[in-house]
Amino acid sequence: MNILAIDPAKRCGFAHSNGRSGVWLLGTHPAARPERLETYIEAAVGRWPTEVLAYDSATFGSRHLHAMRRHNELAGVIQLCAARLEILCWSYPPTQWKARALGSGHANKRGVQRMLHLIYGIDVADEDIADAIGNGEFSFPTQ
Repeated sequence: MNILAIDPAKRCGFAHSNGRSGVWLLGTHPAARPERLETYIEAAVGRWPTEVLAYDSATFGSRHLHAMRRHNELAGVIQLCAARLEILCWSYPPTQWKARALGSGHANKRGVQRMLHLIYGIDVADEDIADAIGNGEFSFPTQ
């Protein structure tokens, strides 16, 4: 199954099951980020066969309301793109996939990088790409 996994944020890590990965810079102005993310997703799906968009459904708690609002806005863009492109869309709490992969749901981005290297032999130079790879690799529904 071809998966495009996304770690939605201002610096948006992405990883495709074909081995491509990188960071999409969505810009400093929050109002421009949704449109830029949509453009990046459509371009990636146009280049690489994709059946699933997977993304973090992160929650930040009440202390980070603005970050949570912006994250949810980008998650909505991902869902909209998946619907329009007629592909599946999976959201997964990062703590849940990290617990499945690492035994602890509280691993930070550096911990994910180390896990990818030690367990899978994958060297990832960027923390946001590592999160996207982890999300794509371990976010399969468990039903």
